Amino acid sequence: MRSLTEAIDEVERELAVRRRIFPRWVDDGKLSQTEALDRLERLTASCTYLKRFRDLKPGEAPVAILQQPSLPSQPDAVQQHCQ
Repeated sequence: MRSLTEAIDEVERELAVRRRIFPRWVDDGKLSQTEALDRLERLTASCTYLKRFRDLKPGEAPVAILQQPSLPSQPDAVQQHCQ
């Protein structure tokens, strides 16, 4: 099994790839703008949850991880959120 740090790094790499290719896919009609934004938001939320888990203090309840991440609603903001 891989470490939590490796998992976070991989999610961040995947976000970078999607940020780079999704605009071209939208322009080519392979993906709608709505779907692209939704996929970025979901992966950004995953990154946020993983980072919250990593940052838990000893004895802190893991339920805090599951609080809804505050994600920006604009595509450009989502692209910068989990870096």
